[in-house]
Amino acid sequence: MSDKTKDAAEAAPAGECIANADGIDEVFEQLVYQLREWAKTVYNPSKIDRAIHIDKRKKWIHLVIFTDTNQYSIGVHAHDTVEKSYLGCTASCRKPRAGETWTRGNDLPDGDFTQETWDEIMTAIVRYEAQEVQAENWKERWDKKEEEQ
Repeated sequence: MSDKTKDAAEAAPAGECIANADGIDEVFEQLVYQLREWAKTVYNPSKIDRAIHIDKRKKWIHLVIFTDTNQYSIGVHAHDTVEKSYLGCTASCRKPRAGETWTRGNDLPDGDFTQETWDEIMTAIVRYEAQEVQAENWKERWDKKEEEQ
């Protein structure tokens, strides 16, 4: 980034997009568009903007997904090309466990900004949310219930 571009970035209001020689604005807009397209698999398209935070100045995009117990933050960081841009996810509990004053969290898949990474993240979220089957004889009870109907 040139000194002139750095000066402009420092003088710009937070969140304002600064053009530079790397063409990051075009890449950033492509990333925003693609993330919104992927987010349509999770959210009603008319409500996606409620879940996305865009920081053009820092070149970050965050999509948050809330469940009853967890918050997932999917982050995108723009680089000079879409292919070199970053896509990753973290999971955080929404409340602390009994006796703890902090919330627990985990890193989920991350990597290049690709459909494959997105799919890995979505699979990890489903696995994170899936509850362990507690009853060993659930299949027999299921079959019995089906026979009764």
